[in-house]
Amino acid sequence: MKKIIFILYEIFVIFHYIKNENIDYLSEGYYEINSHLNNFYLSMKNKKLIFSNQKFSFNIIPKTKFSYIIEKKNQKLGIDDNNNIIIYNNIENIEIKKYCWNIYNIKRNLYIIQSLYNNKLLEASNNHIKISNNSINNNNNDNDKKYIFTFFKLFEKGLNQKKYIKIINNEPIDVVIKYIDLNDKTLNRTGINQIYKDENCEELKYSIRSILLYIPWVRKIYILMPNEKVNFLKNEINEKIIYIKDKDILGFDSANSPSFSFNLFKMKKFGISNNFIYMDDDYFIGKKLKKSDFFYFDNKFGVTFPYIISKKIFTMNKYNIFNNYYEFMKKKNNIHPHSKEGFNLEILCTQKFFIDYYNTSLKSCKNSHNAFPENIEDLKILYNLSQNYQYFKEMIYSKERFVLSLYHQMFVNLYQLNVNCRKVHYMKHRYISIEKIKKNKLDSSLFVLNTGGNHEPIPRQKKILKTIMDKRFPFNTKYEIKYKENKIINIRIKYLIFLLIILLELKILIKSFKIFL
Repeated sequence: MKKIIFILYEIFVIFHYIKNENIDYLSEGYYEINSHLNNFYLSMKNKKLIFSNQKFSFNIIPKTKFSYIIEKKNQKLGIDDNNNIIIYNNIENIEIKKYCWNIYNIKRNLYIIQSLYNNKLLEASNNHIKISNNSINNNNNDNDKKYIFTFFKLFEKGLNQKKYIKIINNEPIDVVIKYIDLNDKTLNRTGINQIYKDENCEELKYSIRSILLYIPWVRKIYILMPNEKVNFLKNEINEKIIYIKDKDILGFDSANSPSFSFNLFKMKKFGISNNFIYMDDDYFIGKKLKKSDFFYFDNKFGVTFPYIISKKIFTMNKYNIFNNYYEFMKKKNNIHPHSKEGFNLEILCTQKFFIDYYNTSLKSCKNSHNAFPENIEDLKILYNLSQNYQYFKEMIYSKERFVLSLYHQMFVNLYQLNVNCRKVHYMKHRYISIEKIKKNKLDSSLFVLNTGGNHEPIPRQKKILKTIMDKRFPFNTKYEIKYKENKIINIRIKYLIFLLIILLELKILIKSFKIFL
């Protein structure tokens, strides 16, 4: 009776999950495929698919939406016209559907593997692997016990192995933070309008504290800015925090963030690591994180790559993107580049560029708008690709943000997802408005605090922000001018002013006394 209930429950799970498309995206990598029925591993021998006690890794490569190629040493798992499993060595004249498989995550680590050719399922029966007579689209009897034979477990190999973790941990990782302090009276920005959202609320102080607290393995922190110094940091040059002037990257002053983000590869000459994490000054780390949360080692290429940080993968709707793009273009002259509409227009410009350039619908992902990992070599390639954009010059060489710019984070993610087939990793992240900061716990792995458009934070908001962030990141770092030191300096200045006033008054009294005499 228990077995019947279990089978009925598993069948319900399949139809419930497929119907609601509540399935996970499987990233490219090496996987062991294990039968849920007998705990044997799928293996290949003499160009045949068999079960084995020994673990055997397949390379699973994303091809289209939720469909994958399963291969080992360029031998691809496929199906023929007679519903037999076949191993293809050469796929030049073979229909793509015959060697592509849908892999659906139905619950926890249970998957079903379905042929794209005829919707039939892989089945483990009597310690043999074959194509099931049933397909997921058929109206099968709920008592059909063969469904239990179609469940497989997939175990990703690579990051879980200690030797790859060691390789990642030995990789030097730096952080780059884009910053500007508009309160700096020595800052000369002739011909550039003030951007209220760049007003200094001391976010950088707490951003650096969060880095040193939760990702202390970072080698160096590079602060890219137009200012000469950061007012709350000590003047002494240290080995951890390095200043780089905007002009040294661009050759000119600019308040245009795409100019910097698309030129980050030029920081290589300043000694930045090949893999790094890019942040704005209002991005924060909220939990202890490892290098392997941002980067993974690809044992196929023998190189460490950055993850795509996202929680949702989907196929772009070409019709909707083009419609929305042309609607936005009608009113582009009335859109402020730092508004919500300006941000949405940048996303549409980026999506449309990729669809036009590659002439096909592509996979996209929900961007985290938080700290995200990058690679210098990738950025060089992406810079060259961005030169094909019709507004490239306006985007790169404008001193102020151009409304038809490409959104850098999405540009990177779309390329890595569709061209390089990089792995996707989800970390809990939040986008928090300063107005709503009181209602949030600030406990996500990554979070950003933003004014939400080109609005100047009012003094009350600044005070609330400082109070909350002092509680969240209370400890001064050794690189800061400590509050006590500031207090002592202020007291000394007050005493000096007081003494000067007394001396002036004495001088006036002496003069008055002389006149009286």
